Amino acid sequence: MGLLGIVIASITLGIALVAKDVPTGDYMLSTFQAGQGFYSEGAYDQAIEKYRSVGDVASILLDDGEIIVVVGEVESTVKDAAIYQVGNSYFKMFEEEFQAAGNLRNEEQKAERTRKAEAYLEQAVSFFSRVEEQAVSEELRVLAQGRIMTCWYSAKRYKEVIRKGLEFVERYPDHPYLVEVLYNIGWSYYELQDYPHSIEAFVELTQRFDAGFQVSRALFQIGECYYDQGLYAEAIPHYQRLVDRADIRQLSEQEVQRMQFEKVAGLVDETEYELTAKAQIRTGDCYSKLQNFAQAETSYRTVVTVFAQERRLVEKAYQSLADMHFANGQLSRCVGAYREAIDNTPSKTFQARMQFRLAQRYVEASTEWGEELFDDAIREFNVYSKGYGEVAGSAGYSLANAWYEIGQAHYSKAERLAQQGEVAPAQQAYNQALQSYSTQLEQFPDPLFDMAAKFNSGLTRQMLGGEKENRRALAVYREIIDEDAGGTYGRSSQFQLARMQFGQQAYDESATIYEEIITSAADPTHLDIAHFELGLVFSKAQKLELATQHLLLVRESAPQFSLSRLEAARAYVGFAEFDRALRVLEIGLQASDSEGERAQFSYLMGKAWIGKGQFDFAVDAFSETIETTPDPLLREIARYDRATSYSRLERYAEAAGDLKALVNSENERIRGPAQKMLGMAYLRLNKQQEALESYTRLAATSEDPAERVEYMVLILELYLELEQYDLAIEMGQRVLQLGFADDKQNRDYWIDEQVYYLIAESQHRSDQFEEAISTYTEGLKRYPDSFYSPDMAYALGTLYFEQDRLDEAAATLADFVAEFADSPNALYGYYYLGYAHFSLREFDRSGDVFKDLVAKFPASEVAPEAMMRAAESAFNLGAFDEVAQLYRTVLEVYPDSPFGDEATYNLAWAFYEAKNEDEFVAGLDQLVSNFPESEFAPDARFTLGDYFFNREEYSRALTEYEYVLQNYGDSKIASEVPEVLKNVREIIAYGEYEQVMVVFSEALSLEKEAKTAEAVEKFRQVVPLFVSLKERFPDTEVEVGALSNLGVCFEFLRQWKEAVQTYDRVISLFAEERASQEAYQFAKGHRDWIVTSRL
Repeated sequence: MGLLGIVIASITLGIALVAKDVPTGDYMLSTFQAGQGFYSEGAYDQAIEKYRSVGDVASILLDDGEIIVVVGEVESTVKDAAIYQVGNSYFKMFEEEFQAAGNLRNEEQKAERTRKAEAYLEQAVSFFSRVEEQAVSEELRVLAQGRIMTCWYSAKRYKEVIRKGLEFVERYPDHPYLVEVLYNIGWSYYELQDYPHSIEAFVELTQRFDAGFQVSRALFQIGECYYDQGLYAEAIPHYQRLVDRADIRQLSEQEVQRMQFEKVAGLVDETEYELTAKAQIRTGDCYSKLQNFAQAETSYRTVVTVFAQERRLVEKAYQSLADMHFANGQLSRCVGAYREAIDNTPSKTFQARMQFRLAQRYVEASTEWGEELFDDAIREFNVYSKGYGEVAGSAGYSLANAWYEIGQAHYSKAERLAQQGEVAPAQQAYNQALQSYSTQLEQFPDPLFDMAAKFNSGLTRQMLGGEKENRRALAVYREIIDEDAGGTYGRSSQFQLARMQFGQQAYDESATIYEEIITSAADPTHLDIAHFELGLVFSKAQKLELATQHLLLVRESAPQFSLSRLEAARAYVGFAEFDRALRVLEIGLQASDSEGERAQFSYLMGKAWIGKGQFDFAVDAFSETIETTPDPLLREIARYDRATSYSRLERYAEAAGDLKALVNSENERIRGPAQKMLGMAYLRLNKQQEALESYTRLAATSEDPAERVEYMVLILELYLELEQYDLAIEMGQRVLQLGFADDKQNRDYWIDEQVYYLIAESQHRSDQFEEAISTYTEGLKRYPDSFYSPDMAYALGTLYFEQDRLDEAAATLADFVAEFADSPNALYGYYYLGYAHFSLREFDRSGDVFKDLVAKFPASEVAPEAMMRAAESAFNLGAFDEVAQLYRTVLEVYPDSPFGDEATYNLAWAFYEAKNEDEFVAGLDQLVSNFPESEFAPDARFTLGDYFFNREEYSRALTEYEYVLQNYGDSKIASEVPEVLKNVREIIAYGEYEQVMVVFSEALSLEKEAKTAEAVEKFRQVVPLFVSLKERFPDTEVEVGALSNLGVCFEFLRQWKEAVQTYDRVISLFAEERASQEAYQFAKGHRDWIVTSRL
């Protein structure tokens, strides 16, 4: 009884404790109201906490369905209302984050805020969906569905709005909220530019409902749908229907005020009064588009008179009127509209806006029409800054804006003057632009314009030029990059900084900046520009492989796409990747819509076909260029290259036709070579006499001494090309004897300088080596640093090398590479200089030269060979660590070079010399594995055999020797293998023979001890061992020994016939001189004894 009482008491106490924590209706209402308070203050996170406290209440002791609140004029249970308000709070948080993200310039920050906003949106939709599914009140469920559509619409997820809206229409076809739903559906279709469906939705709205703002707006939007499709005549009736429906002229003052109150109260975004005015303006726009300017002006002026108290709409009407006149090239009437607006409207703010836009029109007329009206624009902007300073901010065009625009007008004027060649006035205008930007930054700082003004001041300093201004421009860009990292102007400054470095030939610095842009940029447009311009930088720096990598990363949709392919192809042609060039050109050509650009594609195709030696295709490509290019210089170049291609095809008549068109070119670089080629064409057409007579006649009849000498040089070159070297030398000497007073004119060289080179070249080709050396030496003495100096120095150095005059070759080539590092022959200058020192056994010098060659020309065809010779030089100096490093470089940096096997082989021997046996063997193994067909493979295999032999690993040695004999039987080293194999086999055989002899000796011992049975068993065991030895090691002493002892075994086993046969084999071997006298006598004695006594 006492125990039961305790239990009941405990239960009662538990109920009391629970009841104490049960939420009451007052608690839920007060908590909900607290949430509402936080909501109205914008403290949405705190509001959510309160609402969720209400929504999470669950108690069997409280009927929360009886607790009713009002939300949006709808009665609902407090819990449903709380969940609904959680959705509203998240939606408000979404709006705040979404707006904040839109105001950010930093892409990373914008992305982060956008992600946060989307998370809030998803939460809002989630809670509204709960209400839609679970709420007791149908009206609240309807409201929730509407809020979901509002969420999706605010996030611009219009398809979701449409989907949800159509569900609503099907579920609640007669609900009053349907007007909002159809309205949202129509707008969503409009935003998606699905105009037919948008019109359909708005028309349905106007048919179902007679009055209300949504009906008016739907009429307006139907007009907008037609307007946006360019169907202006179809749009007008709908705008007019709205105007007629409103009957604005009949509205009383009180009705207009009521509409304005509704807007102020936030009940509507714009009044029907305003919407009607907009429809009237839009009607004017439609008439303007239809070229009915009189009717358009009537519509605009109707707004000005009927809606005079609506300054914003009057301003829009005047603006549209001005726009119409400007679009038709009627600047005076456009200006007149602005001045009329200023004169007829008392509002200073209104006048200010009209004045600012008037000034802008002068700028637009200058930039778009090519008019010289920048000074008018500057004058009108000055009127604005002086006359409307006190209202500039409220007018929407701050004084900072005005001074920035003044700077822009000065800048545009300067650009125009610079294009016209007016240097001094352009410099003055640039300085005025700079002063205007400075005024804005110093006197009227404004975050909206400061960065733009600072950036444009940098551009202006660039345009002014000079070391001082360029330095200041660079400083400006660096400052902007620090202040606006990741922003628009920060990014633009990076581009400008990179471009300036490029212009100053600081290619590495420029490339570094572009690479920073590529690493940090998220905007694909910026990436396209950066890859394109970085490709140009690498191309200019002769890093052609890197250039093509970046140029080919430009997207197909980018404006730079076709040019990127053109430049990539140019690079491919530059390093003789002609097939890749053609593939890229085909792609780029399909994307190009510029005639001039397409002509460049055709030209480069021609160059690629020349590189491939397919001159007929080259002719077609150059013909396309000649026919299509608007550039006269490119046309001449293409004609010259076509003539070259014709010549290579031996179509000399057609070549001559092109060359005749070029011999009078104003471009000396084309005219001179064309004249020479024309002579050659005549010669190939068997018109040698005509060619020579032509040039001789030109030389004889020319009254200009300089021209006469030039023709004589042409004749010299013709003789040289025809391999008539004696005549060439004679003509050259005649030119030198003239003592022509050459002033170079437009040439890069002196005539006599060229002649010395051509005479020496003729002597060189005709094997007059000493004479050539003398002529080159004299030419260099007279012209030590001129156009042909590099060619003469290089030719002299290589001639010394050919003649094995290595000391003179080394001295001459060393001077050549030092003085003419930019010469196209510099690569081979280093090449022959290195070999000269190498042949002189000056290995320290040869190594340095070959390493310099690789450092300066790492991508050249001889770089791997040079690295090999550098390694050999180090090898000869005993610097084996360096040797190993250099050979590894060949293998790692030039894996596809033809020196892979040699480098691997020599690297192994370097390790051998360095006493590193493990690496030595590993290197040889690598060679035979990776390069089994190499000329070094037989020696490597043989050396491995020797290595294992010396380590007494005879089986492995035998494998290597036999491999040489089987797979490299024709190699020189293979001839040494048979003798070596014989010795190895003898050693291996003897080793196994000794092991068998142990068993044999045990058998003999057992026999001596009279243990006959055991002895017989042991002899039986040893017989197959001797048989195996004699079969596996033929032609060895072990074979003879095995046979002799096998015969003894057979004797002990009393297998007399087998014994005789075995001894007969020994006797036969002796007869073949393959067994010793001792073995013969032993076998003969035992055989005879068996025959006489046992058989």
